[in-house]
Amino acid sequence: MKHASGRSIFSRTSLMAEYSARMGDTVHRHRASLTLNVAKTEAELASKAKSEFIAKMSHELRTPLNAIIGFSEVLGDRRAQNQSPEKVSEYSRYIHDSAHHLLSIVNNILELSKIQSGKVSLNTEPMDLEEVLESCLVLFQETAQENTIEIRRQIWPDLPLVEGDITKVRQIIINLVSNAIKFTPAGGRVTVTIDTVGLDTARLVVRDTGIGMSPEDLEIAMQPFGQADSGIARRFEGSGLGVPIVRLLTDLHKGAFHVHSEVNKGTTATVTLPISAAQKPLSNRVAQVTLPAADSATAGNRL
Repeated sequence: MKHASGRSIFSRTSLMAEYSARMGDTVHRHRASLTLNVAKTEAELASKAKSEFIAKMSHELRTPLNAIIGFSEVLGDRRAQNQSPEKVSEYSRYIHDSAHHLLSIVNNILELSKIQSGKVSLNTEPMDLEEVLESCLVLFQETAQENTIEIRRQIWPDLPLVEGDITKVRQIIINLVSNAIKFTPAGGRVTVTIDTVGLDTARLVVRDTGIGMSPEDLEIAMQPFGQADSGIARRFEGSGLGVPIVRLLTDLHKGAFHVHSEVNKGTTATVTLPISAAQKPLSNRVAQVTLPAADSATAGNRL
């Protein structure tokens, strides 16, 4: 069959089919190339992240390990018998503190790994958030006293019970208060506030008068292993896992986590948690209690 132009209709159909087939092959090859490039890019990013992780962790792990090895060698040396009891006690304390710091880093790494792999489950129950807070602040008493850092509590009266996993909520509080104290200079203040937002949400706010962070540094600190002060001679040691773990644990509780910070003006971290369906009111409390530095505290978990 021929068209008025003299060309065969079948010929034109064959050309269209051949064109479509070639176009399909081209699209298929392009799609395969894109897939390959994406896989290559992801592999490169994963390799880079792995290298950065190893570089950061090698420093974080070597620092306390070197202290443990060094001071234990001093104590094990026969010449140590000539050391005063005060020096022996000091070296022992260095070993203890370094081991505690090392354990904290390892625990944070394992905790983050479990959360990201979905292997963490919550054992939720109604809890008194103020009681949980007080049990955490006890851990910080000695360090806060040594650094003359004041801790204030601002607890709203008649707070309802919060629904959550006590162990995980303790970890949230410890990480936030530890960071606040660590980045607050001597003579500074850390204020912990507990109140409610609406009828179904409790709010925990940890505010410090510390060094603060720029928006760029804050973005880094929110990432796992991110450290705003990441130079070789960092002033503040830590694995960079405290804040990311808080964010992940808060997400598991169906809550919200927000950090606001300004350089030289301090940092405010806010966590919201669901109120228990039991809605059991607690006894009236004093709206604000200010304790001297001697009753304040800091502890081992680090950013």
